[in-house]
Order: sequence, then structure tokens, then C-alpha cells
Amino acid sequence: MARALARARSRTVILMDEDVMVWQPFWLDRLEADLRSFDDIGIVGTNDCKKPENLVFVPLKDEGHDLIPQNWVPAHVMAFAWDRLQDHVFPDTTIPGVMGMTDVDLCLQAEKASYRVLLDPNVVVYHPTRNHKETRIQEQRPTIEEQKACFERQVDYMVAKWGDFYVSRMKREVKT
Repeated sequence: MARALARARSRTVILMDEDVMVWQPFWLDRLEADLRSFDDIGIVGTNDCKKPENLVFVPLKDEGHDLIPQNWVPAHVMAFAWDRLQDHVFPDTTIPGVMGMTDVDLCLQAEKASYRVLLDPNVVVYHPTRNHKETRIQEQRPTIEEQKACFERQVDYMVAKWGDFYVSRMKREVKT
């Protein structure tokens, strides 16, 4: 991600997992419109908890492999107003683990630089669950147990880095 952002030259940059499925037309247009609706918006994220009732889950099929059928779960995709943020946010490559809290860190950096971070509840994307041990091994992903242990180290790191700023931000949100 750090290398990709260092080379990015477009107005908007989208960060998303390689295996997400988009279930809505015009989702990218919507995120771009959200980003450009006000000059102080830096990041717009998708809804990572909404599950439309009419969504039909489809099992994964991979050419030449028999993968376990998996459910799709909501995923988070972030759209960056890169033309505004490129001088203010930088991926922290020291966050512990290979799949760390980079997205949270970038959002906090944007807020510290006085840009708003929004969530569009109408844009929902999905990715397959990966709870099956053999699938995780095949894809060379950490096990659930490894991720849980790493998550604790990531939380400690983020609290050490952002404690005062994060706490003051949370107090502002509670008041509004």
C-alpha cells in the first residue's frame, strides 16, 4: 500500500482487498461524488456492516481448485481525495503484522490534518470469509489465532501512537 500511494497521481485513490465483490452499480461514482461534495472531506468509506436482505450469497469457484464454498461478508473500501491528502497522510509501515490497522491510522492522520472522514451507508461491498484453516494456508494468510494475537499488538501500538488524539476525538463525538 505504501508503494502504491507513493506512486499515485490521480485525484482519487481507492484502497480495497483484491477479492471484494461489488454488488451495486455506480458505487465508484457515488464515492467520488461524496469525496467532492465538500472541500474538507478527505476519505469516504463504504458500509462494512450492512447486509441487504435481497443479497444472494454465491459460493466461490476457482479454476482448477476445489475451494470450500464460503459466505460473503461486508468489507470496507476506502476512497481517498488523494489530491488533498497526499501531503498529509503516509502509510505507517511500522504497525505490527501484515494486515494491520493501516486504514484506521490513515483516517486518524486525515482527521488530524483537519479533513473529515465519512461513511456512505448506501455503498456496500463484500469479500469471502476465510475461516477455513486449509483455505487460509493455501492463500498464505495468517490463521485466525495468529490474527487475534497480532490484533492485540496492533491495538497497543495504536493506543501508544494516537492515545491523546484518539481520546479527544472520541470525547468530541460523544458530545455531538
